[in-house]
Amino acid sequence: MTTRVQVACVVALSGLLFMNGCAPQPVEEAAPPLPIPPVPPPPPPRRPASPTIHTTWTFRTGGDDCAAEASAPGVSLQIAVQRNAPLSLALALQPVSLRSQAAIPLRFNGAAGSWRVVGRATGPHALAASLGSDAAALSHILVLLSGGLLEVGEAGTTLAVLDISPSDRNGQVWFDCARSKVL
Repeated sequence: MTTRVQVACVVALSGLLFMNGCAPQPVEEAAPPLPIPPVPPPPPPRRPASPTIHTTWTFRTGGDDCAAEASAPGVSLQIAVQRNAPLSLALALQPVSLRSQAAIPLRFNGAAGSWRVVGRATGPHALAASLGSDAAALSHILVLLSGGLLEVGEAGTTLAVLDISPSDRNGQVWFDCARSKVL
């Protein structure tokens, strides 16, 4: 009799399972959509590390030397050309503090070309760079006279940017003087 009871139980259980499998299953509701996080604001526009300083030229020619200066309030870029001496740049930057004898790159980019030299701090707000005394040094000066941007300092940590205006007719007369001292 146990077998009949067992069979009856198995049949009854199978029926229940079958009925349960055929019965409509509860529909799971879709999870509510997650809220969309707000879009972060765009990063602020990159600004130069320092403001651009706009300069204007003055020129002086004399018997022994030729001097040019691109200046603005608190800033002076002087070029001195003498016979039998390397061309030199002297830069005074009152808004910038420099470490004594620190090497400071100067990068110039303009419509007529670009060049790079390394200057040395000569005081807390001044630096100097020698360009040499050959045609290459003169070409650096000619490119500078054509106007552009002179960046002072490393590319990632620019200390100052000078907007050198193109020189006028006086710049050409001065360059002729400079060329006569070098070549």
